[in-house]
Amino acid sequence: MGAATGLDVAALVTTAAAFTPQARSDAERMAIRLVDSRAPAAWASATGPAPWQ
Repeated sequence: MGAATGLDVAALVTTAAAFTPQARSDAERMAIRLVDSRAPAAWASATGPAPWQ
């Protein structure tokens, strides 16, 4: 990312509970962080890390 885009983190957020195996594979290859519906709730309730960490 960084210099090419000016971004620190690229993320894709979904309201679904999980991503497909293909989405996970593609995201890993392209350095995109996947955030499912559980991550923001865990972060907001202080039971999980911030989605971008």
